[in-house]
Amino acid sequence: MKTQFYFLFVGIFFLEIVCTSCKTDEPSYLIEEKGLSYEINNLISSDIFNILDSLGMPIHTGENPANIEGTFLVSQPVLLSSNLNDDSVGYEFEGIRILFSSQNTEELKLTAKFSQDSSQADWQKSFISGSGNDFTVFSKIKTYGAAKIDSAVSVQIYSGTWSSGGLTDLQMALVMLDNYNNPDGNYIDVGNARLISDKDGFSEKMD
Repeated sequence: MKTQFYFLFVGIFFLEIVCTSCKTDEPSYLIEEKGLSYEINNLISSDIFNILDSLGMPIHTGENPANIEGTFLVSQPVLLSSNLNDDSVGYEFEGIRILFSSQNTEELKLTAKFSQDSSQADWQKSFISGSGNDFTVFSKIKTYGAAKIDSAVSVQIYSGTWSSGGLTDLQMALVMLDNYNNPDGNYIDVGNARLISDKDGFSEKMD
């Protein structure tokens, strides 16, 4: 396996991502079926929810997630599960940083960035759900390879529990939506998915 986190898309590896939002204590007109907002239900199809369920990805529903703004270090990303035959559960990737900012409590949205040495991405849509300190972030992104030649569109989902010092039990799932026919064979197939966690169970909040 390669050591670049970007290669979650490529062969049997990982990439980068981001983002999402939050909500008040008042009842929300945004919340619809499954305890999620219209935007999330529109972004995540039943097929994708089935894939997430098969991976064991937790989804925290509701309209009152905590404010999760901050930069968090995932120091030991490890592969928990995958629907790719060649993946090795337990494989460890390079550390990553996730930034959540400008959280909008009324619209359940926020701005987020994901950094790791190798890849680049455009964050197109991000939404949040949850209750109390438990949250789930849903993001749609377009990712570019290191040479900026090829690209792919995916959804990435983050679930965890917020605390003032960091995120507990953070898990990250990625599902490929479109690899543009993968002309160079660099990306995983449409419908392929991976679930990653921070090995020590805690992603520290950075200054």
